[in-house]
Amino acid sequence: MPRPEWNPPPVHRDGGVLLHRLVEEWATACPDAVAMCFEGAELTYGALDLAAEALARRLRDRFGVRRERVVGVLLERGLDLPVAMLGILKASGAWLPLDPSYPPERLSRHLSDAGAAVVVTSDELADLLPPSTPRLTLNGVPSGDDASRPVEPDEAHPDDLAYVIYTSGSTGTPKGVMISHRSAVNFVLNARSVFRIQPGDRVLQFANPAFDVSVFDFFGALGSGATVVGAPRESLLDVDELQDLLARERVTIADLPPAVLRLLDPAPLFHLRALFVGLEAFPAELVNRWRTPDREFHNGYGPTEATVACVDYLCPVEPLDAPPPIGRAMDNHRCYVLDDNLSGVPVGAVGELYVAGTGLARGYLGRPDLTAERFLPDPFSGDGARMYRTGDLVRWRSDGFLEFVGRADRQVKIRGMRIELGEVEHALKECGGVTWAIADVDEAGTPQARLVAYVVPEPDSRFDGEAARIELMERLPLHMVPSAVVALDEIPLTPSGKIDRTRLPALR
Repeated sequence: MPRPEWNPPPVHRDGGVLLHRLVEEWATACPDAVAMCFEGAELTYGALDLAAEALARRLRDRFGVRRERVVGVLLERGLDLPVAMLGILKASGAWLPLDPSYPPERLSRHLSDAGAAVVVTSDELADLLPPSTPRLTLNGVPSGDDASRPVEPDEAHPDDLAYVIYTSGSTGTPKGVMISHRSAVNFVLNARSVFRIQPGDRVLQFANPAFDVSVFDFFGALGSGATVVGAPRESLLDVDELQDLLARERVTIADLPPAVLRLLDPAPLFHLRALFVGLEAFPAELVNRWRTPDREFHNGYGPTEATVACVDYLCPVEPLDAPPPIGRAMDNHRCYVLDDNLSGVPVGAVGELYVAGTGLARGYLGRPDLTAERFLPDPFSGDGARMYRTGDLVRWRSDGFLEFVGRADRQVKIRGMRIELGEVEHALKECGGVTWAIADVDEAGTPQARLVAYVVPEPDSRFDGEAARIELMERLPLHMVPSAVVALDEIPLTPSGKIDRTRLPALR
């Protein structure tokens, strides 16, 4: 059976620390240090703190932002982003990241569901918002005489919301994951410890700011006195430009998905000392190409509901001959591998991964039913704690490391982006003229993996797969729009009446 020492002992930390206070400490200690650079422009810690104070006052005075109030952030990548997030926290609110590439209908749904008090945005993006949505345009770092005056006290509590991030939902409705200051601070301190982030480090901001990995990019750096290195989305998605950016900006730490990392050349990146790679499985060859005595390669794991990452594995310098395990729990987390009866399984046996500890989300915003279904009482803690049912299948190895096996449900990841196939199917059925829809992954487990869909049109309908894709673009984020929608006469079934995915036509 698994041994107790495979989970780390609790680490005592000041339970009263708030996420923005981690950044303020560095603004006080080294105000002239660069907090973020972006296309040749720089923002110092001192300027970041003053700008965030000014924004916080405006949010308080004009929009009544207080504890537990959600504030949307609809901004392109750039220096405004950390100002917005830090300013919202200083106002005691919680930020809700919104992707400018999302359809307006989805943005509206998220804002309504979260009850957002206001959206911090820019003149260029404001038209994406519903006309009735209060907005505060942030065009450049705010300044003014009131920037140096502290925000009126309305101090958040460590268990108050720090941010809300929406993830794909199997029923067609995205769900807002609620993360507290306590959970976020624990993650930042874990990241600081695991990667030894400190002043002088330069952390790449690669992740989509609407996804929780961006919390590592921004607050892992800003909570440790390091510099965030940002770039436009187009530059990050161009392999040659990204390669040049990593070298030119002397990036020391980066969180990159395997599909991107495999396209880059490690040889000239001698400043890069640590990689945090996760989101999806990857082969040993990728580790062997990048891992050196001077460059750490970490395999990270963590659902949004456990605050970015909760499990880590430092790959050895010696070459691997198999994919690395996902590792062991980070500080103040516990991992259990359980069967259907919530009993521990033997070492080597496959079970479902449950995660407990400080990093757990409060639950799903406005969804007590779903929260109760996924966040269960922890029967092993004895102190009334909870554990989160991840839906991931894993096994304990004999050396005490966890090995990822697959999913227990229909959630998939393509290039690191989490997709509930049920949500895609739900949207397809709403397109009209569709009686049945199936979403699937073509070439799963390879860099060429792509989302595809099969539908059975209504009789006598003139179904157009490309027209359906265009309609889906008005309903779903682009990463959830199938690359192809194929019409079938009927859905292939097994003798027991289940969908036979092995008989779905291959797309080549």
